[in-house]
Amino acid sequence: MHPRCSLAAGALALVAALPIYAADKDSEAIVVSASRFPDSQFAAPVGARIITADEISESGATNVAEVLNKLGGVHIRQDLFGGSNPGLDLRGFGVTGDQNTLVLVDGVRVSENELAAARLSGISLGAIEKIEILSGGAVLYGSNATAGVINIITRQGRLNSRGASLYATGGSLAKRDLRGSANIGGEQASLVLNVQDYHTDNERKNNHVDQQNVSGTLAYQVQNDTRLALNFGSESNRSRLPGARTELQWRSDPNGTSTPNDYAYTDLWHAGLSLTHRIGDLEFAANLARRDRITEFFSNDLAFASISADNRRVTTDEFSPRIKWNAKLAGLANELITGYDLRNWDFKSKKYDDFGFGFAGPSLETGSQKTEGWYIQDSLQVSSSTLLSLGARSEALDIRREVPYALSMAPVNQTDHRRLQAWSLGLKQNLIRGLAVHVRSGTSYRIANIDENRCYTAPCTLLKPQTSRDHELGLAWTSSATTASVVVFRSDLENELYFNRLAGAFGSNINMTPTRREGVELAGRWDPLSNLSLSGRYTLTNASFRSGVYNGIDVTGKSVPVVPRHRASLLANWYITQRDQLHAGVNYVGSQHYDNDPANRFSKMPSYATVDTKYSHRIGDATLALAVNNLFDKKYYSYALVNSPTSPTSYNVYPDRSRTVMVTFDYQFR
Repeated sequence: MHPRCSLAAGALALVAALPIYAADKDSEAIVVSASRFPDSQFAAPVGARIITADEISESGATNVAEVLNKLGGVHIRQDLFGGSNPGLDLRGFGVTGDQNTLVLVDGVRVSENELAAARLSGISLGAIEKIEILSGGAVLYGSNATAGVINIITRQGRLNSRGASLYATGGSLAKRDLRGSANIGGEQASLVLNVQDYHTDNERKNNHVDQQNVSGTLAYQVQNDTRLALNFGSESNRSRLPGARTELQWRSDPNGTSTPNDYAYTDLWHAGLSLTHRIGDLEFAANLARRDRITEFFSNDLAFASISADNRRVTTDEFSPRIKWNAKLAGLANELITGYDLRNWDFKSKKYDDFGFGFAGPSLETGSQKTEGWYIQDSLQVSSSTLLSLGARSEALDIRREVPYALSMAPVNQTDHRRLQAWSLGLKQNLIRGLAVHVRSGTSYRIANIDENRCYTAPCTLLKPQTSRDHELGLAWTSSATTASVVVFRSDLENELYFNRLAGAFGSNINMTPTRREGVELAGRWDPLSNLSLSGRYTLTNASFRSGVYNGIDVTGKSVPVVPRHRASLLANWYITQRDQLHAGVNYVGSQHYDNDPANRFSKMPSYATVDTKYSHRIGDATLALAVNNLFDKKYYSYALVNSPTSPTSYNVYPDRSRTVMVTFDYQFR
């Protein structure tokens, strides 16, 4: 789609939206910490999405991924492990959406440095204060933020107060979700603790999930200008893996399994220290964090091997000090932020394979990635109606990957050192009262992860970093009765990191020829009555290969697989009485090309729409609720792939859930 067409479509969509989208009455009180500090003297970026704890409670969502999808406009593809860690995609990156969407918890990275989704399952909904979603690359965060940043901010302890909550859910598919939280606060110290126990059988055979989470924050306030906090948590997950369904099986036995013995186990813990200190116009903050994850994959049903087992251990250390300076510059309000990021990521894998001749292994693999980045961003209030922002980042990268022995293959040793840069320029202009426009341009990058760089036969060369030139134009309207926004975006990518099924005999992770993402994002809210609130989102996305010929096939102008062109959602909250509330939501996902089909030679995955509802009744400090997801029992799938990239004739499916019914009980101890 031509940029002018995108802009015209966005403008028309905004005009159409003004009468029907509404104002969030609390929006002016919400602070976005896009600056990597808990507050900022400047308003949130146009197009930023803020999801509050109250909205999460009202939505009927059962995990973080559902919240992002229902309330944040984030496209999700189901978790192939049957849990609550689905693929995330903000701006049309398809299967690499996870690698281009950076997920943070309290400002600390949780996005994986593998071809895996961020582990959102370890975050209890009761622990969340708010979620911030910022689309577009960010120099403040570095790699993996081309599509945007999702920052999940957890509840902090309250001084001089005590409280607790209990939440219990039971329902379809033997689902059980038990959560508890407590806050104990004294004069200077506070403790917040959250626990969760979760189980579901899911619909498919060999797909039950058991999970337990614990997280907390112990904080100490030194006077009014210094705060020290210890954040900690652990997660244990046991998932069975049912595998894909063939086209015939999808129609005749969608809930069956062809891999009845496969499973994946994950154990994870994390701990971190954070410090904030203020001296006059200066505010200092720092995070020191460690994350340790052990994952075991086991398969007894591979076509080419009777047994395969892979045990992985990943540790991540992160240190990020930063300074914010608020002061007048030539009489103008100014905010300067500068900081340093040090991140060490270490990987170790031990894999066993039995090819019918006894165990041939183990094969060992180790890897590390170290990044050191400096960044600076300055925001200047040029006039009462004009805000100018400039930012830059420089980051040094060191990569190492070693395979000392793998079966009978020769040792592999890969190393690389690079320096990467990014910059951003933004302007926000208030046109008339309630109407603002913003323009942003910049660059971003992504570093190949351990799975993308995997190579067992020397010589092996590491993939180049992906780079992107990003542009964005946004318009926002706010009044006492209505809010609406439209954002037009475009990203031109070079050396995009992508698994191309057309590259080589079996496909390969490669640096693609030029690609592009562009589209329009529309959002708004309207309160037609004092007790009725409506909100909606619409996204038009075009993801395409700008050029390239692979295996004799020209993909120029072809669509990137697994990227729906149209997505839309509509939410309604009806406060029937002071004690009764009804929530309903409709989510639509348009057609998209199957994975494994970059040449677009097969038909598209069918579009689908689902309806979710929740009714709640409050009795004192207790709330009872009945929720039904996929009310009309739609049979659909959000991820599938064709059998051949050159001559596709059929497809394999990972079915999504049909209708589920849940009863919940929530009690607040005050």
